Amino acid sequence: MGHHQNIPMRNKKRRKPAVRYVVFALFAVAIILAVKSEVPAFSNWLDAQLQPEMADAKKSCQERALAAARYPGQARVVLPGTASKTGNDNILVEGVLVSDGNEEFAYSCFASSDGAILRHGKAD
Repeated sequence: MGHHQNIPMRNKKRRKPAVRYVVFALFAVAIILAVKSEVPAFSNWLDAQLQPEMADAKKSCQERALAAARYPGQARVVLPGTASKTGNDNILVEGVLVSDGNEEFAYSCFASSDGAILRHGKAD
């Protein structure tokens, strides 16, 4: 009888590490998502790993947005924007937010599936 009483305790001990791993994984995902939304360089790197064609389009759009600033040498990307595929496999990049210290503006681009910018401009 004493032998059977130890079995439930072993099962409880086995469950605890699994729960810890799940909690850790959820915490890690939350941190990655938070950093992705706040750090453009990390967002670009993560996108390049997961969706290279979308990352190319976002990078091209961000470069165009920086060049469109009144003071391009002082401009920086505040928010990296979002990329989504359209019905004809082109890519729409929206919400690239740029600031040069004097002006802040949103920029959008429409790119082909290989990342070439087809249309671009400041968002209204």
